[in-house]
Amino acid sequence: MIDKYRTSYGTWEILKPFPLELSEEILKKHLSNFEKKVNLIKVDHKRQLSRVFLNKRSYIVKEFRKPGPWWIFRPDHISWKNSQKLYSLGIPVPKVYAWLKSRDRRGFIIMEDLGDQVLKSLIAQLKPGSEQRHLLIIKLSNLIAFVHSKNIIYGDMKLTNIMLKGSSLFLVDMDKIKLKRKLKVKDRAYNLAQVIISFPEDLTKEEFMLFLETYSQGIENASCSPEQ
Repeated sequence: MIDKYRTSYGTWEILKPFPLELSEEILKKHLSNFEKKVNLIKVDHKRQLSRVFLNKRSYIVKEFRKPGPWWIFRPDHISWKNSQKLYSLGIPVPKVYAWLKSRDRRGFIIMEDLGDQVLKSLIAQLKPGSEQRHLLIIKLSNLIAFVHSKNIIYGDMKLTNIMLKGSSLFLVDMDKIKLKRKLKVKDRAYNLAQVIISFPEDLTKEEFMLFLETYSQGIENASCSPEQ
């Protein structure tokens, strides 16, 4: 499933059948984005992201600026492996096509572009109590219940790390996850608290109860997909 290469850029791991040549073209475009200061999504001293347009498609490149030299324990390598693990479990995450450990020790991940529909912004823009907002809250509750049904603790379960594409929600930050044999109540509470803190301030009591009740129903019916 994974092809491995050594090139002038460094060491690649690429999901078959994604081409090496395309991976390197995407990387060049990402580096050019930061030189020209265009199509930037995040600029930070640890992580930075840009959107790359190539051959009528778009990709997201996540750059780990100082991940450290620690072999398989590098955060960029962990994120790469986490994405494959989550995808194999049916958790809705962007497809991650390639990982590069560059010669200058930076790390790069090339992934699917899900667009710009961040859940926190979408909910904040909708009127409290509206049908559209209730629908998004139900989708969110079902997603979290589905993740927990797979015994996954998601490291940073906040609304800014969840995106809407079409009618589906996706988790987009795969840097920190834990797979357990069985989740405890405190594990579930940890993720639920992260979500609740990230809700907009105008969340109503009715919406709060809708969130918790839908989550509880999802846990009881753990075989459901997040869209059911």
